[in-house]
Amino acid sequence: APCPSKLMEIHGCNEQLCSVQDCQVGVWTEWGTCSTTCGVGQQMRGRQVIGLRSSDGHGCDTALGETRQCADNPACDIADCEWGDWSDWSGCTCSCDGGQQSRNRHIAKAPRGGGKACEATDSEQVVPCNTQACEAQEVC
Repeated sequence: APCPSKLMEIHGCNEQLCSVQDCQVGVWTEWGTCSTTCGVGQQMRGRQVIGLRSSDGHGCDTALGETRQCADNPACDIADCEWGDWSDWSGCTCSCDGGQQSRNRHIAKAPRGGGKACEATDSEQVVPCNTQACEAQEVC
């Protein structure tokens, strides 16, 4: 018997055009909470890609996030900086021949809302103490 003239045949299929699909994005989320409780702040919202483009479709070229200034934030109270009280004096470092004792303070209230900065003064004080000479048997 003679050999067949065609060992394999290939036929086209799915010859109709594919539907073109562009990128699709979802709806915006609600605006988020403000980044501050008073004064100028920002809030954000976003959306997501919900459908990718087909090979002939248009890609996403639209924003997926937005930021805006908070609309109804109240003004911040203005407060000036305040130094705290001085601590008690420390004990003297020596009982004779001169020593040192110190005290310090910290900022009790930082400025807010455009308030004045703390005055540039000492946060620690050091003074001499027990400056009398040691007796022969005493050692500082």
